[in-house]
Amino acid sequence: MSTIELKDIDTTIAYEGYLWMSNADRAVEYHYDRPLDVALLDSVNPFVKEGYLYSREEGISISIKYIDGRYLVSKHRVDESDYEDPEVESLQLVALRMSRPHLKFLRYWREEEDPACLGMGVLVFDHIAFVGFED
Repeated sequence: MSTIELKDIDTTIAYEGYLWMSNADRAVEYHYDRPLDVALLDSVNPFVKEGYLYSREEGISISIKYIDGRYLVSKHRVDESDYEDPEVESLQLVALRMSRPHLKFLRYWREEEDPACLGMGVLVFDHIAFVGFED
């Protein structure tokens, strides 16, 4: 996972996901049917308050959060093998006010030694990646 700037998002790639604007009661959804609206990413007001984008073809998941006046944007490479990895958990979360009922995520865990467990390895949360909508 890497941190990127909002301007570094490749708008030529087809994505599945959504961008939720600060002045909207519904998200702008993408279903691989159209390119990202660059004007939404460049807008100062209204601004993107939250977004999740996924390109299955490129294996890229992007998370956008607007917190305390600045963007936190992360990019994660999703490999096909991640779906079979025992340290990666598949999740489906309910989507509110969207055309599809569920959002799909992969939750990544990593092993760390824990002194409270006699130095044995325990799984701790690492990060989460959006991987599209579920019908």
